[in-house]
Amino acid sequence: MSKLNVDCLAVLFENFTKESSGAYLLYNCALLDTQWNVVATPYLYKDPWQHWIYRSKNNSVAKNLIDTYYLCYQAHSNSNNNNRTTTGVQHKRIRSIDYNSINSIINNDFHFPRCDYIGMAKNLHIPALYQCVEIWYKSTHEDEAVDGEIEKYFLNFLKLFVDRARIKGCTFAESSSNPSYPIQLDHLEYLAITFNRLSVDLEYLNLGYFKCTDEALSILSKNCTSLKTFKITAHSCSDSALANFISSQKKLTKLKIRYAQDLRQTLDKIRSQAKTIVKLRILHCNLENCTVPFTGIAECVNLRSIYMRNIEKFSPKITLSQLLMPIAKNCEFHNVDFTKTPLPVDILVEIAKKSLTTLRRVHLMRPTHSKEEGNVDENLSDGIMALANFATNLCSFDRNILPEELNATCYLVNTIGKSLTRLDIESIEMADHDSSSLLICIGRKCPYLTILNINYYEFSVDSFIILLKGCRFMQSLTMMFSDSVNDEILELIGNYWSGTLKNLDIDECHNVTIEAVKKLRQELDIDIDISPEENDE
Repeated sequence: MSKLNVDCLAVLFENFTKESSGAYLLYNCALLDTQWNVVATPYLYKDPWQHWIYRSKNNSVAKNLIDTYYLCYQAHSNSNNNNRTTTGVQHKRIRSIDYNSINSIINNDFHFPRCDYIGMAKNLHIPALYQCVEIWYKSTHEDEAVDGEIEKYFLNFLKLFVDRARIKGCTFAESSSNPSYPIQLDHLEYLAITFNRLSVDLEYLNLGYFKCTDEALSILSKNCTSLKTFKITAHSCSDSALANFISSQKKLTKLKIRYAQDLRQTLDKIRSQAKTIVKLRILHCNLENCTVPFTGIAECVNLRSIYMRNIEKFSPKITLSQLLMPIAKNCEFHNVDFTKTPLPVDILVEIAKKSLTTLRRVHLMRPTHSKEEGNVDENLSDGIMALANFATNLCSFDRNILPEELNATCYLVNTIGKSLTRLDIESIEMADHDSSSLLICIGRKCPYLTILNINYYEFSVDSFIILLKGCRFMQSLTMMFSDSVNDEILELIGNYWSGTLKNLDIDECHNVTIEAVKKLRQELDIDIDISPEENDE
């Protein structure tokens, strides 16, 4: 093996951290020799939560991780290599570390770690830490009551990381509602104040479903002003407090806001981040109080990604076109996502023209309306055709198309099909229409397509054969709720896509037999999703 210098190893190990098997690769690299160990170990412990919660979730790994971190504290708390102390920064509402109680859990048969792995951590995923502590505690307290005890130990370990590690990124709470984590305002305050006094610039903060308040935003505004990424659920936050927080930031690049009830001042204050912000996500928010065009957002010349999902409440005093036109005319987008949010056709046309060389992904799933609401979905045919004519580098298109948009979608595929790798056009409205012409277009014009969703579509066998022959790199195919999917279709898939297809979803396709499914599984060794009763057979 050729000798690699330290710089090459650093690049190699940094890439390993992004791999699904990164922890195993780094661990093996650390065992190779002394030089590789010195370089690989910091990358291995840079984000242990990523390797645990997203990859393995192994109970023994969780227990060993917590054991190791406590032994690190014991071995290195007085080391000359770590001069950071917490004198004067302890928060009165955070309990001090109960070292004796922690020590009683650690097995006496141990060796102190050579490195201070706590100090190597750059990311703190608090929910993952809680789960690891919970597993660790229960492994030695199987027959004992645990009410309140797990929380105590968890807060002790949380304090270790806040005091000792130079955290750059923190996930404060889950990104789904989960009340089991004992996270309160005083914990956020302690974290923010401690990092500020220790001159640690927190760059990533995901509050998940933590119930953030104006008081919490005020604390962050004073102590965390160098955030690059900020994600918040804003149920209990006022518009003015959120606007003031955004103004306090020096270099915000990614902002995600969920469930805000008023964003008039906030969206205007985004202009304070005009030089840095590149990604803006507004999800499940109420925009009824927004009565002037979004010129503040439009001033963000580096904005490349805009998500406005699940928004149905807008002001009757201004049209959607008036609100969004400044953004469409001034920003060159890579990603546009208006999932379940109405998008006027003239805005889509303008985005296609302005972002003609940069646009890569467009997601336009229509809102779901009941018949009683009487809403009529806007026909985006002209916008879809504009994408075909201008956005020649588009690689992902997501739209539950209307029957009247079928011709425009065929035109899109015929015009820029070679650039498309993902096409998600599931649509219940297409259930009673023959879509064979669209499948033929896809088969003839989309040679590099890897993901296709055609739920509810009806088509001929001949059109499907053209699709099979033309899209030889297909990895994921979804065609649920289709009477056109039968045993013959599955046999054709086995003949043409052996070695490429990884996932097939044919749930609620009632013309498929379980025998044909079993045969296809044996031939291709792929994941096939079908209805539960068929799986049981």
